[in-house]
Amino acid sequence: MTINSPINQRIKGFILLTFVAVVINVRFQTRLFRDAKDNQRKVSQIDDELLLFHAQNPDGARNNLRTTVADNVMTNDTSAATNTNDATINNPPITLKQSCYQARQNTIPPSLYGKLRPPFINLGFPKTGTTSLHSFFACAGYRSMHYRCGPSVACAECIRSSVEEGKGNKPLANCGKAEAYSQLDNGSHGNFPQVQYLEQIVESYPNATFLLTFRNVSNWYHSLTHWPPINTEGQLHMSDGLMIANILPEFPSGVGNNEEEFSAWFCTHVERVREVISRLNRTLVEIDIDNPNVAEYVTDVFDIHTSCWGHTNINKNLHPSGNESSKSMKEAAPWFVQGKYCIKGKTKYRMKRRGPLPVLPGVPPWMLIINDTCSNRTL
Repeated sequence: MTINSPINQRIKGFILLTFVAVVINVRFQTRLFRDAKDNQRKVSQIDDELLLFHAQNPDGARNNLRTTVADNVMTNDTSAATNTNDATINNPPITLKQSCYQARQNTIPPSLYGKLRPPFINLGFPKTGTTSLHSFFACAGYRSMHYRCGPSVACAECIRSSVEEGKGNKPLANCGKAEAYSQLDNGSHGNFPQVQYLEQIVESYPNATFLLTFRNVSNWYHSLTHWPPINTEGQLHMSDGLMIANILPEFPSGVGNNEEEFSAWFCTHVERVREVISRLNRTLVEIDIDNPNVAEYVTDVFDIHTSCWGHTNINKNLHPSGNESSKSMKEAAPWFVQGKYCIKGKTKYRMKRRGPLPVLPGVPPWMLIINDTCSNRTL
């Protein structure tokens, strides 16, 4: 057998191919290890920053009842926002009842803007911008659910089943996997997990980013008493259903005869959420959908492109198209959006996560070449 025989050539080619495969596999595994360590370091750094921030600002971050610059001004100037905790307006302290209707913008330090991690779980009420929030995360590329966590299953129902089953189940265990849950309750049907299972939800997801949506309470009440827009004979408005729902411990059956009683419920819920979040040391972002600068604010906080924010699910009987800015109105996303690999960030696309991609069945790891193809895309 000669040195240059076809069999020897094949052996040489096989050896060369095997060598190349080993080199690629080593480099691949090295990169995975480096990315995993880097990701772990970033997560630890974010947790440390949050803990330090809450330790240094126990009143400003959690239970601030004074009117600060950060409470009233949304700004894109990071340097200005950094100093808001020390800059208090010369106004008398506002009362507890006033503060619970006002979203705070100083619950997280500006240094963590764009670094908050999913899942994003909204603890706010229906008709406070939940559909807009869902469309916002869906537009960005996150796997998002709203109201339903299955084709015929409300999120409220699967949360209740998860809690009642026990066995160490987390509240969202039976609800499928998502990166954003923008409405947990089922509205006028009266199941409100964010009320009934508030502590279990917050305690079960220590790394989640919890959200609390705000709206002018008079407008919120008006919306509840006029939704759905077409009230057929015998059909209840949302406010009617809530009156008989017996949503304990906040809204027992028979309460809700007027705006004052709904306003009191809104305030009670906000105070409970803030207290539980503070006690369990979780991350909370409060969002006022009525604020004219809300698009800029959520863009900065979540590093999502400003075009993703807009008002959706609007009652056109109350808000004719002629009275709404076409720029602020968006088509609502379907109840479930699969999500994408790339996130539509504030200034550019970015990868949703760093670390290993899922290994395809039957494909050796060295054949997967991880490249950041997101940042090369144009907005």
